[in-house]
Amino acid sequence: MGRLHAAAVASGACAALVVASLAAFQTQQPPPVFRGGTELVHLDVSVVDRSRQPVRELTKDDFTLFEDGKPQTLEAFAAVDLPDVPLPATKWMREVTPDVTTNEIAYQRLVIIVLGEGATADLWAVRALKESAAKIINRLRPDDLATVLYSNNNTDAQNFTNDRAKLLKAVEAFRNIGRASNPCGMGAPDLLARVAEGIDEARLPPRRKTVILLAPGIAEAGTCPDRLCGTDPCARMLDVFRSAQRANINFYAINVMGLGRGGGGMLTLAENTGGKAIVNTNDFDPGIAQIFVENSSYYLLGYRPTNVKADGTFRRIEVKVNRPGVEVWTRKQYIAPLPPKPVTAASAKPDPSVEAIANILPKSDVPLRIAIAPFARPGESMAAVAVALGVRRPALAERVTEEATLTIRAFTVEGDPRGTADQPIVLNLTPARRGAEFSRYDLLARIDLKPGRYELRVSAKSSSLDKLGSVYADVDVPDFQKAPLSMSGVLLSVTPGVPVAPAEALSAIAPMAPTTERTFLRVERVAAFLHVYQGGRPAPVTLTRRILDANDATAVEETTTLAVEQFTAARSADVTFPLPVARLAPGEYLLRFEAAMGSHHVRRDVRFTVK
Repeated sequence: MGRLHAAAVASGACAALVVASLAAFQTQQPPPVFRGGTELVHLDVSVVDRSRQPVRELTKDDFTLFEDGKPQTLEAFAAVDLPDVPLPATKWMREVTPDVTTNEIAYQRLVIIVLGEGATADLWAVRALKESAAKIINRLRPDDLATVLYSNNNTDAQNFTNDRAKLLKAVEAFRNIGRASNPCGMGAPDLLARVAEGIDEARLPPRRKTVILLAPGIAEAGTCPDRLCGTDPCARMLDVFRSAQRANINFYAINVMGLGRGGGGMLTLAENTGGKAIVNTNDFDPGIAQIFVENSSYYLLGYRPTNVKADGTFRRIEVKVNRPGVEVWTRKQYIAPLPPKPVTAASAKPDPSVEAIANILPKSDVPLRIAIAPFARPGESMAAVAVALGVRRPALAERVTEEATLTIRAFTVEGDPRGTADQPIVLNLTPARRGAEFSRYDLLARIDLKPGRYELRVSAKSSSLDKLGSVYADVDVPDFQKAPLSMSGVLLSVTPGVPVAPAEALSAIAPMAPTTERTFLRVERVAAFLHVYQGGRPAPVTLTRRILDANDATAVEETTTLAVEQFTAARSADVTFPLPVARLAPGEYLLRFEAAMGSHHVRRDVRFTVK
């Protein structure tokens, strides 16, 4: 199936969690596009003045580039400037991620935060690691994608998302910075090589890709016996440099051991990939601030080397800027490619439906969005996970019979496969309304999973377009049987809605066909549906339904009691709540369900917009 997301690469597995919905965030700046073929060598270049501030408004003519001392011709140039974006003042707008995920990802920066374990359990270092990682996360823009990885066990890691709360939770879950069984200072060389290789193979656009390593150093060649490490750290670091060069990755490193505690391996890593190492200090804040200075304003350069030999040798790179008093940061070298390997049967491309879910980021040839909601199965530990997949295509001028092929794969956080659901779906689509730009429809499916954290990777092929798209989303499946009080996910329906198929796919779960739409007109009829479950002794449950506006003011609030008699023999009570969109002013809202039974409390949130 190939390498996927960086977290999957790090764990040696075949999948990982990915991005939360970016639909609620506007793209601040269109991404630069480089044309000219794969032979171009791409460089991220940061230019700062004497006060360490970025130098902006440089042009292509301001740069001179040399390879092994010989001048090169720049064939691609783009300036990138990403100003800080203030966080929303309203708490729920900062913390609640949209429950609908899309494959239309307009990310500006890809940030991989690696938390490294070492041979010491220094409590100061543990605290410094967590505090520094949290500061990095809190400086991310809404249109950045980030992942938190651990150097060893990634059970609590968080893969690519723009959800700060999830990223911070993964940092807080990091417990052990020292293991007696890992005398190499950490598995950094192998981990970083796998991360770089995975990003390289993903063939991502030439936007900034940054790896930030927070660890108690990196083992260097000769410091760790092969019989303990299994591989030579120095040799593995060469793999890091090769993949970082091809994928244009900048590595930054923070030695969380503090003042006077080494960091030579980190300096080598940063200097060879165009990043920086923050070492030999107890104050990491200036270094973290500088990381974001360099990653917020920079230049993308591309050149075609005059030395065309595919010999795998090191090539020295020097970039100069014709401005006085400036400092230029970029990688100092790259490794020339080797001759291409012959294509064999073993290296042939996989099934397109599987290939569409086998990359770091989803395939957006067909725009998709997905809503997921877990529901209990009476008397069973397995849960039924409802899947609604929204498909958008150019507006139809005539009636079309669409044959869609749906492929669903579920993976644990460690990347282990846990479930599949494949089905062909046929539906009849009518012409779009006059003036409409798009036609939409929803595909419904379900997949049964045990309690736990999962990523669902879903691909859909449109027969009428002859194109494939994919979308990734994560889901937490509660242990409905054991929890004293729990709630299913929330499904929304809208009337009138888009075509839905198969119409009865989720009839055993909900009395309505869910929608992936989260923007509603005031003339539409919208309803929310969920189940409340009891796992212990029967008791009344207090249920509060609240709608909060963008100023965190309560627009609607209703509190009812679910009596014991309202729960079925399976200890489940259905709840349907019509959303009074006609009474709401245009704007963004949060629908919140809160259930309480004695000392037990559960909550579900759904963001939506009224136009």
